Amino acid sequence: MHSSRRACLLLAIVSIALSGCASERSLSFFPGVHRISILQGNIITEDKVEQLRTGMTKNQVRYLLGTPLVNDPFHLDQWNYVYTHKDPEGNETRQELTVTFEDGGVSQIEGAYAPSSDSEPEAEEDLS
Repeated sequence: MHSSRRACLLLAIVSIALSGCASERSLSFFPGVHRISILQGNIITEDKVEQLRTGMTKNQVRYLLGTPLVNDPFHLDQWNYVYTHKDPEGNETRQELTVTFEDGGVSQIEGAYAPSSDSEPEAEEDLS
């Protein structure tokens, strides 16, 4: 009985050790396994970023883009919007947008969907 317990224990240890050798990619080729796309983070579209303007308040940015998922305690005036997409084959794309605030308003926008320079508001003509 003592040797059968030892064999079971050894089998359990070997099984646990070998289970770590299976990668996610090797499991995706297993027949009958259905893989799905995984979307995580804030979905930020170009048209939303085009609406961002310097001077907007934090509440206006939150209304437009949503609450950022990444809060950096060392940079309270910097909001990081991160979006990742992993397709069924395991390929991952990542997009980031950083909005920096200064004196209560947006001072800088940079990242994957930074607004183009030609989308800046034109100087209004005086019609009087």
